[in-house]
Amino acid sequence: MSLEGIGAISAASVAAIGISTALIVGLWQLKGALRTAEDQQAAFARFFCSNDPKPANLGLPGCACRQPQGVLQLHRR
Repeated sequence: MSLEGIGAISAASVAAIGISTALIVGLWQLKGALRTAEDQQAAFARFFCSNDPKPANLGLPGCACRQPQGVLQLHRR
């Protein structure tokens, strides 16, 4: 096998490993971003549903006031 063939095979294997690694890292980043967004949404619901004597009816998961609304409405303090 010539040096050109060895170089072509090694370049193809490096490209295959690089692409698969990039896809795996992107998947991990996506899962982390979704987990962070869910945590922030839950914290938002806990804050506005537990501290307000009249809940804002946010309709968020984890909110005690789960009445769905078309637009997010917050009470003025």
